[in-house]
Amino acid sequence: MPDVTTAEFYALFEAHDDGTTRLKEENYTGRRHKDGWISKHATGFVGKNAPIQSQEFKNRLMLGYKLVDQFGAAWTNVFANISMPENVTIVYWPGYSWGLDLTADVDLTQEEWVTVANFKNNPQRESVWTGVFYEETSDTWMVSAETPVDVGNQNLINIGHDILLNTLFDRVLSDHLAGTYNFIFREDGRLIAHPDKIVELKAALGVLKIQDINNTELLDMYNFISEHNQVNSGKISNITHKDKGFLDTLNLLDFFMKQPVIESNHHEIMVLDNKQHDVLLAVAKIQGQDWFFVTVYPKTLLESSARETVKFIVILSLSALFLELMMLYFVLKSKVVQPLKSFMNASNEVAMGNYIAVAKDDSGLPITSLDEMGMLARAFQNMAINVNDLRENLEQKVHERTHELEIASEKAKNASKAKSDFLARMSHEIRTPMNAIMGLSRLVLNSKLNAKQTDYMEKIIASSESLLGIINDILDYSKIEAGKLTIETRAFDLNDVLKNVSTVIALKAQIKGLEFLFQIDKDVPRILKGDALRLGQVLINLANNAVKFTETGDILIHIEKVSTIEDGIILRFIVKDTGIGISKAQQQELFSPFSQADGSITRRFGGTGLGLAICKQITGLMHGEIYIESEVGVGSSFIFTAKLGIGENIAQFSLDKLKNIRVLVVDDNASAREVFNQMLLDFGMRPSIAENGLIALSKLKQAEAEHDCYELILLDWNMPRLDGIETVRHLRKKIILKIFLRY
Repeated sequence: MPDVTTAEFYALFEAHDDGTTRLKEENYTGRRHKDGWISKHATGFVGKNAPIQSQEFKNRLMLGYKLVDQFGAAWTNVFANISMPENVTIVYWPGYSWGLDLTADVDLTQEEWVTVANFKNNPQRESVWTGVFYEETSDTWMVSAETPVDVGNQNLINIGHDILLNTLFDRVLSDHLAGTYNFIFREDGRLIAHPDKIVELKAALGVLKIQDINNTELLDMYNFISEHNQVNSGKISNITHKDKGFLDTLNLLDFFMKQPVIESNHHEIMVLDNKQHDVLLAVAKIQGQDWFFVTVYPKTLLESSARETVKFIVILSLSALFLELMMLYFVLKSKVVQPLKSFMNASNEVAMGNYIAVAKDDSGLPITSLDEMGMLARAFQNMAINVNDLRENLEQKVHERTHELEIASEKAKNASKAKSDFLARMSHEIRTPMNAIMGLSRLVLNSKLNAKQTDYMEKIIASSESLLGIINDILDYSKIEAGKLTIETRAFDLNDVLKNVSTVIALKAQIKGLEFLFQIDKDVPRILKGDALRLGQVLINLANNAVKFTETGDILIHIEKVSTIEDGIILRFIVKDTGIGISKAQQQELFSPFSQADGSITRRFGGTGLGLAICKQITGLMHGEIYIESEVGVGSSFIFTAKLGIGENIAQFSLDKLKNIRVLVVDDNASAREVFNQMLLDFGMRPSIAENGLIALSKLKQAEAEHDCYELILLDWNMPRLDGIETVRHLRKKIILKIFLRY
């Protein structure tokens, strides 16, 4: 199928603030298509860890939805599902809007109906059954048949069909003689049904081991049955005479010695004497599911005069139960398992391009069936016939179009090159006079002007800087399109890059009253190898955006080491602000060219929408990636990584003289206090922090009283209550500042 466009995808799906993506509610309540068809009862859930940005993943997701939407009503009596190796499931479920209500922390990849079909657990790639599980949404017990659909070594999707077991369980748990009871367990010890364990089974969603239940009698019976089942590959024909002691008393020895196990192709019947609990166990094993159906008969019910009748009742009741289970087994096999296997084979043929095999019905599709599976098979075959016809005519058309495409491609390349060259040339031509305008405007601004003239010149300079930024973005983007944007590799000082960023950004932050901070982890090398200009360009672009969209608070640039590699180091750069934030839905296209989080933002803050697209290209050239973490009203963190070389170490001054110096940091900004505190600790100093001048004075008095005075004070001048200047005046006036220099 052709690639799904973003518009097509989000016409059906919608991103939620909790990080999930779900089918829109109208897909369940009823969506009217252009041809008049109304689809409904389809719901879906895409968890947070699914690769929602991948085009291939979107295509698969859309294919899964179309399968459920078109054929869900035809192949299920309650619901069918499409699951993927990622955290995704789309279901057709009349009566329950399943995927709309799941919490974001649900991890479907851990569910048995997903893991049972993966390559590790199903290397044969056949239709497989899950164990019994409990679905809370509908208060339903069920077992699922899962059919993997693969292309090559990739598991594209799994087609599931869930069979309800409530009625069967009611029969198993209710139909028994007075004084007896029935239960079911799986060969690996998983409890399937038990009249006294319904609450525990529901709480465990059906995944409950007998060994984990505090029930000694049930555990003893399980171990007893398992021990006898292992004799002679699951048969009891070799059980010794002493193992059959109770059968002797029933005069059944001759019967069971001749036929100790009543068998069919798919099940076994055993009658075992459990002396430990004084009961007779009638055990039926269904091979397909590896289930053991057990009826517990207390021996006190078996009076001597009725023992022959008991034998008849035991065999009759078990036979009736087995007959019902065998009917269920064969119905599932003929109506679901075999057709789904044929669909998997047909899907594999289509994936390999062998449409003719499906068109000629060589894949075994049930096209003659009159039920829903037959309808689906005929639709699938018609699709293969149409595709095969198109393919047979396609080669000639491809040959005819190839020459036309080559000519058109060459023209497009020439046009693109001409456009890029034009943009680059025009950007250079415009930038030269723009720099002159800005320079002359600053000279005029420094001359004697009245207030109105000064205001006009400041606005001219601001507009010129904005226009120059737009020109630079266009120039860089034209280089990207022309494939001429390259990355240099030379040694540079990281401090010089950050100094340049500070020169460009600090004044803008100061004008808006924002704190502008740097935090560099101590294990980050100072001398690196790479393109300092492009690295600074990304940091300036991100920091400039942070200042633009932040009214109060602070801007922090944090640099940390991710890992050391053979030929260098990978660094992570985080530009964090306390601005307006960006919603999950708006983040989808944030790094696309000419895109803004919101059209109103362009009008309010300006910009071309090219900056982040350029940043993405540059980080890609530096073998890194860029992404965003943001919350509306709280702020944003733009994060990018870069692979850089490590240059030769330069001589650094000794920090020994700074060790144990007591320092007081006074700043009303929490981020600034945190950065200064960590920096001073890295220098081996003893920092203390204060939120304002009053607290600082109190700490200074306390230090003087303790005879452990501060030797250095880092003081912010702009603070509430008592600013830095007033704090210094108080210090001088009260003469409480004593400086003890030790060197």
